[in-house]
Amino acid sequence: MKIEWRERLTSHDTGYLRALPVLALGLFGAACGSNDEGVSDLATKVAANDQQVTTLATDVDQNDTKLSGVVNELKAIEAMGANESAELQRLKDAAAIGAVAGCYGRGHDAVVAGIKADQSEALAILHTCFADDVQSEFRYFGNPAQPPDQLDGLPALVEYIGSFWANAGYHSARNVPGNVHVELRDGRHATLLFSGTTPHFSLAQDDSDPSPDVVARAGFVDAISASYTSELDLGDDDVWRTSRFTIDIKEVMRVNGTYWIAQ
Repeated sequence: MKIEWRERLTSHDTGYLRALPVLALGLFGAACGSNDEGVSDLATKVAANDQQVTTLATDVDQNDTKLSGVVNELKAIEAMGANESAELQRLKDAAAIGAVAGCYGRGHDAVVAGIKADQSEALAILHTCFADDVQSEFRYFGNPAQPPDQLDGLPALVEYIGSFWANAGYHSARNVPGNVHVELRDGRHATLLFSGTTPHFSLAQDDSDPSPDVVARAGFVDAISASYTSELDLGDDDVWRTSRFTIDIKEVMRVNGTYWIAQ
């Protein structure tokens, strides 16, 4: 019975066993086909990801280019702002330096005629545009300045003008500067040039001595033409002040006349 079963099994399954290799090959082929499809899908996804990465890299490059452009524009705007700020400061300095000419004119006109006169008003004005230790000199008609005309300090300058007026017979003047020219040598040093013809008014007569022996003096006006040179420094308080001052007197023209009202 046992032998017969084995013979029957062998005989029955001969075709089946022969079909096993074919089935295995089919299953293997199916599996390979499935893997190929998976690999193909994976490759497609990888390619898509590569494309996305490429697109992202391109976008990043474009953004970097745009950012670089923005940075360059900001630098250009910053440089322009710095240039405008420097130009604005130069204009402010030039205006402040040019105003020193008018400051001197106001201080000059506030001088009181007389030796050792009270010059507090003139000094208060000139202190805003002249250094206390300003070095000044007066030159007359193209000649070099002489020692008496070389002055040390602001009080000495004002005293010189007041004494000059007293000796010449003036009681007031009107200094109106013109032809103002500013040269900025650097951020803290400058040269100011200006000129003008200043009328100096005399007293018509000497009222201090009513003696009949005193001869009444006719009134006159001396028009003094001069050029001025100021060397200025910017102080720690950011104020421009004259440190060296030269007055070059060119001509004096006298006009006689009487004062019909005031003097």
